[in-house]
Amino acid sequence: MATGPACPDGTGQLELIAISGAAPPYQIEETSQVVTPSEVLTDLPIGNYNYNLQDAIGCRTPLSFTIAADNDLFVDLPEELVIKLGESIIIPTTASFSPAFISWTPPDDLDCTNCLRPSASPDKTTRYFLKLEDGNGCSWEGDLLIRVKQADLYVPNVFSPNGDGSNDVFRPELNSSVANILSFSIYNRWGAQVFTSGNGVVAWDGEIEGLLAPQGVYVYFIEWQDRAGNIQLETGELTLLR
Repeated sequence: MATGPACPDGTGQLELIAISGAAPPYQIEETSQVVTPSEVLTDLPIGNYNYNLQDAIGCRTPLSFTIAADNDLFVDLPEELVIKLGESIIIPTTASFSPAFISWTPPDDLDCTNCLRPSASPDKTTRYFLKLEDGNGCSWEGDLLIRVKQADLYVPNVFSPNGDGSNDVFRPELNSSVANILSFSIYNRWGAQVFTSGNGVVAWDGEIEGLLAPQGVYVYFIEWQDRAGNIQLETGELTLLR
């Protein structure tokens, strides 16, 4: 008779009630273990067993049984999630039981460590570990990786300040990765500065000291800070069209 453990991480046992019609001693062929009638085989992990019981004269009889846990714990936890720097994500965990105990580690950048689906907003790639227990004390453990993509800043490479209400100014496009624009300057092809941010202005309207800037290629320099506090420099060319 097979008896399973209370929890999936436990072990079970098999009791040999009787052995008849064979010549002792008896041996489990696959493990070479010698057994006797009414013996109890212990420390059997969960699973299906297909053994052969062999007697003293080489006769065999199948010995098949299953060790199953009384309480099966099924948890669906993604192996990996990907977010951009500055974003948050709810970890979509589901369980087949009502956990009596929940623990997420490390606690960094989680809005709760004792709830099943916390919101995570790490500023660097982080592996989180989850431990659950049911009301019987059976436990389940798993982990997932939240990969944080490098911060980026989108800067267009052309604009047309002609007053038509479309693409009339040049400026970097802010997103969840960007904490702050520290400085923003534009230079003409001779190296003269034609625009610099200040007084809250972070967009160039295509004018130089109140006069229309000529059509052509300019160079921009943008110093900005990401959500992790890193200072970054973005530079490139832009084309002004009239």
